[in-house]
Amino acid sequence: MPDEDQAAALAWLEELAERGRLLNASRFKKVSGHDIWELRAGDYRLLLYWKRDTIVICDIVVKRRQRLKTDVFRRAERIGEGDLG
Repeated sequence: MPDEDQAAALAWLEELAERGRLLNASRFKKVSGHDIWELRAGDYRLLLYWKRDTIVICDIVVKRRQRLKTDVFRRAERIGEGDLG
């Protein structure tokens, strides 16, 4: 992940930690049908599992298509549930 995208992702995660939400809704959204949130940083997507006061970064993927495959989200959910279950 390029330094510029890393810095942007870190800034958004810090804002999320401080405020409990992001003001830039186009960068952060809940994935429909899954307990996963997607944070956009350039061409990268951070897949987050958010439960109570804890956020787990489950995966970082390069988004080359309009939609990510469902198994990517399922794997991220298993990772998040394993850490927070």
